[in-house]
Amino acid sequence: MNHRYYANYEYRYKRLVFHVLIQAIGLFSFLVVLVISLTAITKSHTVFYAQHQSRYKNHQARHQKGTPMQISSPAFSNNQKLPKEYGLRHGNISPPFDIGEVPQGAKSLALITVDPDAPSGDFAHWLLWNIPPKTSFIDENEAPKDAVHGTNDFGNTKWDGPAPPNGTHHYHFKLYALNTMLELSAGCNRQEVEVAIKPHVLVSAELVGTYSAG
Repeated sequence: MNHRYYANYEYRYKRLVFHVLIQAIGLFSFLVVLVISLTAITKSHTVFYAQHQSRYKNHQARHQKGTPMQISSPAFSNNQKLPKEYGLRHGNISPPFDIGEVPQGAKSLALITVDPDAPSGDFAHWLLWNIPPKTSFIDENEAPKDAVHGTNDFGNTKWDGPAPPNGTHHYHFKLYALNTMLELSAGCNRQEVEVAIKPHVLVSAELVGTYSAG
């Protein structure tokens, strides 16, 4: 009797242990699946957040950047002929310019005019810096008030117009918005000005005019 009772008790005990083990294994499996799922969800959310932040920053940058800065002239269109009176031998007066969309953070503007088609390479015709950032128009044959002149490759601190020895040359009017006023003395050459402005450029704009020999 006692033997049967203990045998039956042992059987029930083993069965209970078995069921507990099965349940423990099931719970462990559930926890493993849960951890894997939570890890995947967290990773997905991290990727989504990073993408969202990237899109937001790009949008913010585009919004802050707005319309690109512009330089144009009422005297000629981009990549078109400069009128003769702006040439060195035909009046030698500087062209007028319209300036627009200067960024709010600009402290000054710089204008560099070069002829890359010159026999010696980039030939400077006009160097101006510390132009007030609110300047919207530069009149013909005038420099903006308070602007500083550099020395062009004719050796002069003023505008000297096109005088190509032959063929048609392109004259690049490069406008730069800077985050500072340049501490440069009047009379610096193009290389000195370009080195000084390089770390301070916010945006730039360019207008190109052509001029032919003769």
